Formats: sequence, structure tokens, C-alpha cells
Amino acid sequence: MSQSKQEGRQKTKAELEAAGEWEAKEAEVQKFVHDHEHRDDNPHGILTFPTNPVTGTKATLYPHQVTAANHLLGTDTKYAHGSKKGQDKLLNNRNASMLAIHEVGTGKTIMAILILAGVHRMIEEARARGEEVVCDKTVIIVPKSVLYMWFETVKQWTTLDKEVLLVAKQADAKEGDLARARVIITTCDVVARAYQLQMKLKQGTRLSKSKPADEQVEFKQWVGPETDRVPKRHPLFNLLPYLIKLGPNNYRQSKPSPVAFTIVDEAHLYSNPATWMAAAIREFAMWSVYTLGLTGTPVKRGPDEISNLARLLAEVSNDGKGNKRLRFQERTHFTDMSGNIREDEVNAWHLQFVDRVDKEHLELPPFYETYLLYDPFVGLAADGTQDVGAIQRHNEVLQRAKGIWIEQGRDTAPILDEANSAEEDADAALPDNPESGRWGASQRDTFAAMIKMGHYEFHSLLGDKGAQAFEQDDALYQQATARPSQAMLLIERVIKDRQANGHVRIAVFAELSTQLELLRRHFEAKPGFGELFMFTGQLNEKQRAVMVKDFLSCAKGVIFLTKAGGIGINLQHGCEVLLSVGSLPWNATDIKQAVGRVYRINQQRPVQFIQLVARRSITAAKLRLHEDKDLRLARVAEDLNYENFADNSTAWKWTTTMLDYVTDLDVAGNYKVTTEYVAKLQEYKRKRALGEDVKDIRSVRPVLPSRVALPSFVA
Repeated sequence: MSQSKQEGRQKTKAELEAAGEWEAKEAEVQKFVHDHEHRDDNPHGILTFPTNPVTGTKATLYPHQVTAANHLLGTDTKYAHGSKKGQDKLLNNRNASMLAIHEVGTGKTIMAILILAGVHRMIEEARARGEEVVCDKTVIIVPKSVLYMWFETVKQWTTLDKEVLLVAKQADAKEGDLARARVIITTCDVVARAYQLQMKLKQGTRLSKSKPADEQVEFKQWVGPETDRVPKRHPLFNLLPYLIKLGPNNYRQSKPSPVAFTIVDEAHLYSNPATWMAAAIREFAMWSVYTLGLTGTPVKRGPDEISNLARLLAEVSNDGKGNKRLRFQERTHFTDMSGNIREDEVNAWHLQFVDRVDKEHLELPPFYETYLLYDPFVGLAADGTQDVGAIQRHNEVLQRAKGIWIEQGRDTAPILDEANSAEEDADAALPDNPESGRWGASQRDTFAAMIKMGHYEFHSLLGDKGAQAFEQDDALYQQATARPSQAMLLIERVIKDRQANGHVRIAVFAELSTQLELLRRHFEAKPGFGELFMFTGQLNEKQRAVMVKDFLSCAKGVIFLTKAGGIGINLQHGCEVLLSVGSLPWNATDIKQAVGRVYRINQQRPVQFIQLVARRSITAAKLRLHEDKDLRLARVAEDLNYENFADNSTAWKWTTTMLDYVTDLDVAGNYKVTTEYVAKLQEYKRKRALGEDVKDIRSVRPVLPSRVALPSFVA
């Protein structure tokens, strides 16, 4: 393995054993437990190990979790420059950051709690040595969907209990409660809103996309006499100091910071510096002794996102002096004047700030991926009747998206219903907006056409009417379930097959909630699936917890997961099969998040992931886009190679070229063979004529949904 691939990546057990280091690693874990577990003879230890209610076993630590914790806790403990070089730093004077790029399901939350326990021990030991330690609070900023999971997990794994404060809304942020709390757990939305309440734009009415938000704002109000004014701040931010300007480039800190440790979960979601949210989160990172960013997918577009993350986490390099220490936060730092990657600087950033872990670091059971290719037979009902009009309307949508109708001067009425929907599906309908702002009208029209084609694959009536119409008219659900599509019948058959083979609890993921609701109603009308659970982003935190518990304890059942609903839940104790159906998300990382709900730490049984793909459809085209993005993301994670990234205009071209892959539906409702396939067939015949050993692509033939055979899989 090259040096670049080693930067920041932990060794696996196999690699440690090969290097003769495994016993030392086990000893490191044992020492961490001994130093941080709560016992009568260990007054500074706050770590507890809860018993799993499903398995009855006591929780244990994984070596990679301890390694990551010690990585951050051991950073910036000594002076690197000047007359004090090599001397120990007082706790208040340290400034350490780490981005934990840990794959979904590898136990990031517990790893973060280990660091919390380590920071707590450091504080108490420093005070015992006579140090005046002001910083003793931990602030945890998370997505709303996992707020209660974090709250419960921190309380289960530590003895802090009543010292843990949950700030789920603005009203929960009370001065007295914040002052007494040792751990404050809140959401990114609460923090961003609190920041907006106290700040205002220096000029204009909207944030500029070309400049960090914190450089565009100032305090709204000041109180007190002219000679001793202080800003009026939200209670959350009143915890923190602020800078008082004494003169040109001369500032002093208003007070010591009480924040010892800040955790930012899913840090990549908030890293765009030109947003209120990034500015708000960065305030806590700037005034923390230790800062931890958690992510499984740090980069989606290009190397500038590294500097965005570095800025969000206020990363200060320890290998330089003055402004050089802040160089990783500069937006263009990781590319040269020609746009080429500065590999030495990317490597330096990884070496100093990154801890990388993937599922190779876990001894998980086997993982099986199955891709079921089928012909969609759009408009074909179970009784054999065909909706010919649906085929024509689908083809018109495709032609319009390709610009054929525009070129012929026909009616070009917009098809933005899906993209502008007010329901939950609207959040998933379009790809991430470009850095420059929002997609243009023609681009949104094209994406909306792709969404409609995905609906046609799932059910012709959904394609005709759109998701928003279904949500407004319950009769449409009734009409659709009375005439189930071939895709729905195939999903039904797959689930029955898996349950008949001993996998009684099945998870079904789809990007769009309307498709899942249609499927749920179809199953509801038929016996044999067990209990049905609809898990969407509309559930509050307590409802989420109850539903997961009920699903994992039911004798037989199916849980339907949307992208918005499936973040932060754990299904590994009782579920080992996940289906991905309907329209694919634009980002492959959303699928990985869904898989991570089932294939993660403490999964005891082999896991099967089944992806249904209509042959030569827009879903198949999206899958190809996923493979492209996954390749680029993997190269970032593995060897820091960004050569496959491009600017956002190219990303648009990547997405729209998917339409070139899709052809019209034929009279049976299936996608016609493409020119690409014909070209591959001709190339196959040419190589065969030359006597070359090549795979027979003719074996890839249309298969009726009713005849699709599942591979054998025994748990």
C-alpha cells in the first residue's frame, strides 16, 4: 500500500496481526477501559457499559474506537514551536481537531462518547494537579433525526445523567440550565436559528455565496453604556466568548471559554461556509479545546470541500506558524493555479486531522448484494390488461426531457409538479443544488422528467398523476392498489420469498415516501406479511424509537424506510434483509446510509441487500451514475485522488447524460434496446471472430418479473 493510502487510515486486525501489533492493540483497549470506566476506585471515570436489551450481553469496545479516541485526545498536548517546544500544554491552551471518516455502521457515536469520557478525565486530573480549568462542557450538535438517539446513548454510556441537557428547541436553551450542564445536546437547526436571532447582515438582504457567512454578519444589538457595551446574544452563544476589537488587527477575548469539547455529527452536511448553519457551528468549534467532526461521506464534489470542513471544524495546523497554521481553511488551498490537486497538502491534512475506518475494521458476517434486473411492463396490470396510453405519455415525457418537443416547436408546458411538491418527496426530488445557487428552470424540468419516469416504472398511475396528487387525493391510492403494477408484484414476491426462508423482518428503502405508501397499502390488503411499519421523516423522536422497538420485537413484519426517516436508526438486532425499490436517490451515499441501518456493529447474521432495477430505465441510468460517484468517492477515501472530480457544470452534464441511456418504451411497456447495447453486441461479435475469450453479453435478456429467480441465500 502506498504512503498516501496510509495517511489517517487505521490498520485492520489482519494488518495489525501481520505487523505483530495486535496484542499491543488489545492492551490499549484494556487500558482505556481501566482508565475511564466508572468504578469506586476510579473517581474520574464516567464510562459505563450498558447491557443490550435484545441479546442480554454487555457492551464492549472495538479497537478502532479506542484508537480514534486516543488519536484526538493525544493531539496538541505539547508545544510544537518557540521557547516552550516539547513542554506539556495546559488543558485550557490546547486546540485539537479531528475529522472521523468512519463508514456508516462502524460505531461513530460510541467512539465520540469515549472521547467525551477522556476529556472529562483530563479535566478532573488537571484540576487535581492544581490547574485552573474553566473549560468543562461538551456541546454535541447533530441532525434533528438523531437527537434523541444521542441523548439516550450518552446517558446509557456515562454516569452524567442529569448533567446532560437536551436542547430540542429554542425554549430549552435557558441560561441557568446551560450553566449547570456538563453535556449540551442540540440540533444544527437550533444552533443556526439561535445564531440568526443575534446576528444581522452587514449589507444587503441575502448571504453572498462567494464569502463565508461569518465574515458577512455582525451583532444585531449592543447593550450597556457606550464605554462598556456588550452584544445581546442568544443563551446558547452567551456561553462562548467573543472578540473585542482594540485596534487594527488587535483583539482580545471577552472571557475564557467553558467549552472543552464540541462534536459535530454528519459534519459534511453543514460544511458550506456561505451558510448561517456553518457560521453558527464554527463558533463552537473555534472556542473548543477539542473538536470532533463525524462523517461517513466527507466529499461529494471536489477538493474545496476539504477546506470547507477544515473551516467548519476550525482546524489549526501544528506544523507551521502564524497564518500558515490556518492554511487548510483557505478555499483554494488544495489546488494550484492550474487547478491541479496539491497532493502533498491533501496528505498533510489527512495526516494531521483525519481518522479513517471502514467495515474492514469490523468482523462482520458476510454481506451479499443482489441486483434484480427486470422489465417494468409499464401499464400492465395483474389481470393482463394494458394501459397503452401510459406508455405514450411516458414516452412524451422522455422526448420532452431530451429536447425533441422543443426542437419540433411543440407545446413545452413545464413538468415541474414533482420538483415543486410541498411534501416530503420534494426534499428528495432534486439532486443537491449547485454551489452557485439553485438549478435553472430547464435543469429542474429535466430532473422532474426523470422523477416522473421513475414513477412510471413503479406504477403508471403514479407517473400520470404525480406524487403530490396522490397526497391530495386518497382515491388515487385506492385506484392504484386495485390495479397493482408489475414492479409492486415483484417486490411482493421477493419479500414473501425472503420471509419464507427465515428472514421474518424485512426493511424496504425507497427515496420517495409516496411509492412506499402505495406499497404499504398494497401489502395491507393482502395477508401474510406480518406487521407493517411506515418510517418517515414525519415521525417525532419518540415515535421513531417506539416504532423501531416494535418492529424488532414483532414475530413477522416489514418496515418501510424513506431517506429522511432512515437516518440514525439501528435495525441490526433482528433484521438482516434490506430491499431498495422504486426511484433511486441521486446520491449513492443515501443507499449506503440505508444499508448501514442493517449492516453494522453487532449484526450477527449474514446480510442481504437487494436492489431492484428496471432494465434500461432511468433507475438503471441512476445506478450507473452511482457507480461513477462511488468510484470518485472511494478514490478520495482510499488514495486521496481527486482527478475524477469536476466542477458543478460538469456534474450537471454527468447527470443529464443519463437521458442518453434511456430509450422509449415499446408496445409491451419495456425499454427498447439501446444503440449502446447494439454497439456492445457488435464489439462482442468482433472479438469472438478473432477468437478472444469474452463474456457473452447476449445472456443479458429481458426477464418477466414473474420469472425472476432469486439467488440462494441462507442466513
